[in-house]
Amino acid sequence: MAKIINDPGSPLHGMTLSSLPAEVYTEAVSSRDDIGVLLRSYYLVERACENLCATLYYDYTKLQHDSLSKHLRALRAFGFTAPVLRMADVISKHRGPGAHVRTRVITPEYVAELNTQSSGVLNIPGTLLQNGLLPTSEGQNVPLEQASLREQYAVLSCVCAGAIDLMAERRKPAAAQN
Repeated sequence: MAKIINDPGSPLHGMTLSSLPAEVYTEAVSSRDDIGVLLRSYYLVERACENLCATLYYDYTKLQHDSLSKHLRALRAFGFTAPVLRMADVISKHRGPGAHVRTRVITPEYVAELNTQSSGVLNIPGTLLQNGLLPTSEGQNVPLEQASLREQYAVLSCVCAGAIDLMAERRKPAAAQN
């Protein structure tokens, strides 16, 4: 469950911590295999969509929506048309072949397709790869465009999941956030 930082002495006071599992972000970015990145990316986005649907619809679990595509249809039925849902569609499309081991690698086309849909997510002008930096183990920041395809895909999907999660946190009543 998401939590608001309530420490007036902290520079993070009032900020919401994501309800998504942080360890999966870390595993996705540091994964040494493409299938692992694809499946973790899908999991994060599916979890974020399910959280948003549960925020919007009391007893959402009773609908027994058990896949990302069903969560996305429900969000569109609620009137959401955000660019981030297009990113989620792409991640859903890529997950199928990866989960069934027909596609063992993240291709440049996968990253390009996902990056194209990132335009406008979180109100960032341009695409995320154009604007993003990735910290290295040496403590430097390199342009995301120079990272490996696996890292690019992981970061793009993490931003997608985070943007959807942020939509859920903004929809919750203030009393429920504390």
